[in-house]
Amino acid sequence: MTDKMIEELGLEAICPFLWGDDSQEAQNYAAQWIYVNYAAAAYAEFLSQGRGVLAGPFATGEDGELLDCNRLKNALFESGEMWTASVSYIPVGRKDFAAAIPQPEIRKRLAPALTSYNPELEVPILLMRNAQAHVFLPNFRREAFSPRYLYEIGTTERVAGGKVILSGPGQPTPFHNSVKAEHFKPISVTFGVR
Repeated sequence: MTDKMIEELGLEAICPFLWGDDSQEAQNYAAQWIYVNYAAAAYAEFLSQGRGVLAGPFATGEDGELLDCNRLKNALFESGEMWTASVSYIPVGRKDFAAAIPQPEIRKRLAPALTSYNPELEVPILLMRNAQAHVFLPNFRREAFSPRYLYEIGTTERVAGGKVILSGPGQPTPFHNSVKAEHFKPISVTFGVR
């Protein structure tokens, strides 16, 4: 990570990306948050359902509605509304894959990566903003902590004070991700706002 390493890779890591920051740093933090929290689950899902993509983060308000950029900013800086974030594993073979990723041009771009990535070492991540595909990282990975390794030791890693903490064996290494990223032009979506 950068010199501005956050103390814990918590929800604050995804906020800049979700509220509209398109910088490489914001995208990297969001992808790292997804990997740290969901890589082991992605491998487990691969074992049970086959190849897929981690899509998210999805910010949800107290009312269960998805938060768009403006409502998230309002929740963080004005209203203090409680919110959560989630990520979905979307298996390619799932009947409703097309419903989960409704844009055919995006599904077509995802297809080659979803049939060729190594699920033991990397996780395809589709960064979502306002419930729309925004950036695709086809082979996001960590050099020392593969999805399979995290699955086998039954833990997810946490970052505290600039150091990776694991409950199992292993030597921490810096975060690493692919330089290849596909950016998607967002389409308009209406959200319920209080």
